Amino acid sequence: MPDIDLTKRVTEIETLVFDIPRLVTLRLETLTAQLSEQSGRLNLLDSQMGMLLRDVRDLRGGVTRQLVHQDSRFDGMEQRIERVEQRLDQLEQTVERLATSVDRRLGGVESRLGEVDLRLGGLDGRLAGIETGLAEVLRRLPGP
Repeated sequence: MPDIDLTKRVTEIETLVFDIPRLVTLRLETLTAQLSEQSGRLNLLDSQMGMLLRDVRDLRGGVTRQLVHQDSRFDGMEQRIERVEQRLDQLEQTVERLATSVDRRLGGVESRLGEVDLRLGGLDGRLAGIETGLAEVLRRLPGP
């Protein structure tokens, strides 16, 4: 019985040794396939990363151009605001001069109106005297 055992074991070992190149080849093919798959994924990621970098550069360039454009527009707006402020200052000075002139002229008109009031008061007094005299004349006239 030990001989059958030994023969069986030797046969199994021979079969195993005979299958080793085929098993190693299968294992290597599996590893090669997995390596190819991982390599493809890495190539795809590398390609996408390149596209992403180009997009980020384009975006950065666009943002930079936009900021430069905004800066120039803001500079223009600031200059226009300064010009408007200067014009407002000039208008304020003109309004102040006009207000002073109008106040002075109104003061003259008021004093002249005061004189007119005095003269009208004198005329009222004289008119009252004339009315009194006319009433006296009418009273002395013979009636109808």
